[in-house]
Formats: sequence, C-alpha cells, structure tokens
Amino acid sequence: MQMQSIDKNRTESINTHSKVEEVRDTTFKVEDIIDEYTHLMNKRSKAAATVFLYKILCDTKNVEALRKIVVRLQNIKEKLHNLSDA
Repeated sequence: MQMQSIDKNRTESINTHSKVEEVRDTTFKVEDIIDEYTHLMNKRSKAAATVFLYKILCDTKNVEALRKIVVRLQNIKEKLHNLSDA
C-alpha cells in the first residue's frame, strides 16, 4: 500500500514538472512574440501618425509579419487552453 502511494506521488510530481516545463516554454514563446512585435512597431514609430498607419496597413511585409504573430499567439492560446484542461 505504501509503495502505491509513493508511485502515485512520483507520477503526480512528474506530471506537475512536465506542466511547469510546458508553461515555461510557452512563456518564452510569448516573450519572443512580444519582442518581435515591439521591434516591428518601433521600426515604424519614427514616421508621422498617418504615414505610420498607412505603412502598417499597406506594407505587405508588415501585414505578413503581423499575421505570423497572430497565428503564433493563437497556437499559444490553444496550448494554454489544453494545459488548463489537463
């Protein structure tokens, strides 16, 4: 009976450690996305407001970069949702 309890505690500890690692990994990914977004926005912040908005909306490179950021955030959101369900 005591061995079963030890095994159960070990399994719970391993599961907890695994979830902590997943959350840590996800946190780093979010931090990378925020850094990338900040860099993208800072590149454009030197222009006047209307030029800034025009370039953001019309520059296909920025649109693609922003789309990639959105996709990465959606993937992380799904991963966090799955972690909370487990």
